[in-house]
Amino acid sequence: MKKIIYLLLTISIIAYSDIAAQTEAESAINIEQQHRTLLENYIADLNKDDWASTTVTYLTEDPQVFVENHKKFRNALANYKATIKHLVVEDNHAMAWLTVNGKHVGKYDGFYGIEPTNKDLEWEEVWYFDIVDGKFGLTWDFMGQDLSIMKQMGIQEIPRIPK
Repeated sequence: MKKIIYLLLTISIIAYSDIAAQTEAESAINIEQQHRTLLENYIADLNKDDWASTTVTYLTEDPQVFVENHKKFRNALANYKATIKHLVVEDNHAMAWLTVNGKHVGKYDGFYGIEPTNKDLEWEEVWYFDIVDGKFGLTWDFMGQDLSIMKQMGIQEIPRIPK
Protein backbone atom coordinates (compact mmCIF):
# COMPACT_ATOMS: atom_id res chain seq x y z
CA MET A 1 0.00 0.00 0.00
CA LYS A 2 2.88 2.39 0.81
CA LYS A 3 4.32 1.80 -2.66
CA ILE A 4 1.01 2.64 -4.30
CA ILE A 5 0.65 5.85 -2.27
CA TYR A 6 4.27 6.78 -3.06
CA LEU A 7 3.67 6.09 -6.75
CA LEU A 8 0.47 8.19 -6.77
CA LEU A 9 2.23 11.06 -4.99
CA THR A 10 5.12 10.93 -7.47
CA ILE A 11 2.72 10.95 -10.42
CA SER A 12 0.80 13.87 -8.89
CA ILE A 13 3.99 15.90 -8.37
CA ILE A 14 5.16 15.22 -11.93
CA ALA A 15 1.73 16.06 -13.33
CA TYR A 16 1.59 19.28 -11.29
CA SER A 17 5.08 20.25 -12.50
CA ASP A 18 4.03 19.66 -16.11
CA ILE A 19 0.85 21.71 -15.64
CA ALA A 20 2.81 24.55 -14.00
CA ALA A 21 5.38 24.54 -16.82
CA GLN A 22 2.64 24.48 -19.45
CA THR A 23 0.81 27.35 -17.72
CA GLU A 24 4.04 29.37 -17.57
CA ALA A 25 4.72 28.74 -21.28
CA GLU A 26 1.15 29.70 -22.21
CA SER A 27 1.48 32.88 -20.15
CA ALA A 28 4.71 33.82 -21.97
CA ILE A 29 3.06 33.19 -25.34
CA ASN A 30 0.08 35.30 -24.28
CA ILE A 31 2.34 38.22 -23.22
CA GLU A 32 4.30 38.00 -26.46
CA GLN A 33 1.05 38.01 -28.44
CA GLN A 34 -0.09 41.10 -26.52
CA HIS A 35 3.20 42.81 -27.41
CA ARG A 36 2.85 41.79 -31.06
CA THR A 37 -0.69 43.21 -31.12
CA LEU A 38 0.56 46.41 -29.48
CA LEU A 39 3.01 47.03 -32.31
CA GLU A 40 0.53 46.07 -35.03
CA ASN A 41 -2.00 48.52 -33.55
CA TYR A 42 0.66 51.22 -33.20
CA ILE A 43 1.65 50.93 -36.86
CA ALA A 44 -2.02 50.98 -37.91
CA ASP A 45 -2.54 54.15 -35.86
CA LEU A 46 0.70 55.70 -37.14
CA ASN A 47 -0.61 55.25 -40.70
CA LYS A 48 -3.82 57.18 -39.96
CA ASP A 49 -4.38 60.86 -40.67
CA ASP A 50 -5.02 61.50 -36.96
CA TRP A 51 -1.82 59.69 -35.89
CA ALA A 52 -0.79 62.51 -33.53
CA SER A 53 -3.77 61.97 -31.25
CA THR A 54 -3.69 58.17 -31.25
CA THR A 55 0.01 57.28 -31.04
CA VAL A 56 0.67 59.11 -27.77
CA THR A 57 -1.19 56.39 -25.87
CA TYR A 58 1.58 53.91 -26.81
CA LEU A 59 4.47 56.00 -25.49
CA THR A 60 5.89 55.94 -21.97
CA GLU A 61 8.02 59.07 -21.86
CA ASP A 62 7.52 62.50 -23.45
CA PRO A 63 4.86 61.58 -26.02
CA GLN A 64 4.50 65.23 -27.05
CA VAL A 65 8.21 65.42 -27.89
CA PHE A 66 7.72 62.45 -30.21
CA VAL A 67 4.66 64.07 -31.79
CA GLU A 68 6.48 67.35 -32.44
CA ASN A 69 9.49 65.59 -33.99
CA HIS A 70 7.38 63.19 -36.04
CA LYS A 71 5.19 66.06 -37.32
CA LYS A 72 8.25 67.56 -39.00
CA PHE A 73 8.91 64.22 -40.70
CA ARG A 74 5.28 63.72 -41.69
CA ASN A 75 5.00 67.25 -43.07
CA ALA A 76 7.86 66.39 -45.43
CA LEU A 77 6.43 63.01 -46.42
CA ALA A 78 2.87 62.89 -47.78
CA ASN A 79 0.93 59.63 -47.90
CA TYR A 80 3.09 58.07 -45.17
CA LYS A 81 2.64 54.35 -44.82
CA ALA A 82 4.59 51.84 -42.75
CA THR A 83 4.13 48.11 -43.26
CA ILE A 84 5.49 45.38 -41.01
CA LYS A 85 7.57 42.87 -42.97
CA HIS A 86 8.83 40.87 -39.99
CA LEU A 87 8.20 41.09 -36.28
CA VAL A 88 10.00 39.16 -33.55
CA VAL A 89 8.88 39.39 -29.93
CA GLU A 90 10.69 37.80 -27.01
CA ASP A 91 9.62 38.56 -23.47
CA ASN A 92 9.50 42.37 -23.20
CA HIS A 93 11.67 43.05 -26.24
CA ALA A 94 10.73 43.27 -29.89
CA MET A 95 12.34 43.89 -33.24
CA ALA A 96 10.36 45.02 -36.26
CA TRP A 97 11.48 45.22 -39.87
CA LEU A 98 9.31 47.72 -41.73
CA THR A 99 8.84 49.07 -45.22
CA VAL A 100 8.07 52.80 -45.18
CA ASN A 101 6.90 54.87 -48.12
CA GLY A 102 5.54 58.28 -48.96
CA LYS A 103 6.00 61.26 -51.26
CA HIS A 104 8.78 63.77 -50.52
CA VAL A 105 6.89 67.08 -50.39
CA GLY A 106 8.78 69.14 -47.79
CA LYS A 107 12.15 69.88 -46.20
CA TYR A 108 13.17 67.73 -43.26
CA ASP A 109 16.49 67.61 -41.41
CA GLY A 110 16.42 63.81 -41.53
CA PHE A 111 16.49 64.11 -45.32
CA TYR A 112 19.55 66.36 -45.06
CA GLY A 113 17.39 69.45 -45.60
CA ILE A 114 16.93 68.56 -49.29
CA GLU A 115 14.28 70.65 -51.02
CA PRO A 116 11.12 68.68 -51.88
CA THR A 117 11.55 66.43 -54.90
CA ASN A 118 7.91 65.27 -55.14
CA LYS A 119 9.28 61.77 -55.64
CA ASP A 120 7.75 58.66 -54.19
CA LEU A 121 10.18 57.15 -51.69
CA GLU A 122 10.38 53.69 -50.19
CA TRP A 123 12.89 52.31 -47.70
CA GLU A 124 13.37 49.74 -44.97
CA GLU A 125 13.62 50.45 -41.24
CA VAL A 126 14.45 48.22 -38.30
CA TRP A 127 13.23 49.09 -34.82
CA TYR A 128 14.37 47.47 -31.59
CA PHE A 129 12.48 48.39 -28.44
CA ASP A 130 11.27 47.22 -25.08
CA ILE A 131 7.70 47.12 -23.83
CA VAL A 132 6.81 48.16 -20.29
CA ASP A 133 3.30 48.04 -18.86
CA GLY A 134 1.72 47.76 -22.32
CA LYS A 135 3.61 50.74 -23.79
CA PHE A 136 6.92 51.32 -25.53
CA GLY A 137 9.62 51.61 -22.89
CA LEU A 138 12.73 53.73 -22.82
CA THR A 139 14.81 51.48 -25.08
CA TRP A 140 14.23 52.41 -28.69
CA ASP A 141 16.87 51.86 -31.36
CA PHE A 142 16.26 52.65 -34.99
CA MET A 143 18.04 51.95 -38.25
CA GLY A 144 16.96 53.29 -41.63
CA GLN A 145 18.30 53.35 -45.16
CA ASP A 146 19.48 56.93 -45.62
CA LEU A 147 21.58 56.10 -48.68
CA SER A 148 18.60 54.47 -50.40
CA ILE A 149 16.43 57.49 -49.65
CA MET A 150 19.06 59.86 -51.01
CA LYS A 151 19.45 57.84 -54.21
CA GLN A 152 15.69 57.90 -54.75
CA MET A 153 15.76 61.70 -54.32
CA GLY A 154 18.44 61.89 -57.00
CA ILE A 155 21.15 63.09 -54.59
CA GLN A 156 24.63 62.45 -55.99
CA GLU A 157 26.64 63.42 -52.91
CA ILE A 158 25.93 63.90 -49.24
CA PRO A 159 25.07 67.56 -48.68
CA ARG A 160 26.81 69.46 -45.92
CA ILE A 161 24.48 70.74 -43.25
CA PRO A 162 25.54 74.09 -41.77
CA LYS A 163 26.23 74.01 -38.02
